[in-house]
Amino acid sequence: MKSLFSILLLGALAAPQALGAPTQDPDAWAKQFTAAAIAGNQQKITAAASSIADPEMDLKRLKSVMNAVEAGYAHEKPHFGSTFGDVRIGDFLHRFRVAVNYGASHYLFYNVDLVRTDGGWELSHILISSNLNEILNDPWPFK
Repeated sequence: MKSLFSILLLGALAAPQALGAPTQDPDAWAKQFTAAAIAGNQQKITAAASSIADPEMDLKRLKSVMNAVEAGYAHEKPHFGSTFGDVRIGDFLHRFRVAVNYGASHYLFYNVDLVRTDGGWELSHILISSNLNEILNDPWPFK
């Protein structure tokens, strides 16, 4: 498990194909996403991401990454998790991070960026990694 996630899981931006609609309440969406991540429910995470995804996000790649996470953690159950580093820049960018503990020092981290559009808030970027340094050094997604 440790070696699999040290080389896997970067952001999911690329080809257009999303049909998600922006959310009007980014805090409620963040809570929904966080609850799914802490529960280790990769299908709910993918569904939540797809529901408000930026039209330029590659949802096939995101689903592939989430399937790899599910396979890598198939025999592990999350023990606990929480959000950290919740940041808003004005009324146009909301970044939050989720840390999920899978026992001892095994963590899976999510870095999630929501961007304000004319229709509401869209998911513009997500980084999933077991490496905290990758999460903390993930650049801001200014368009």
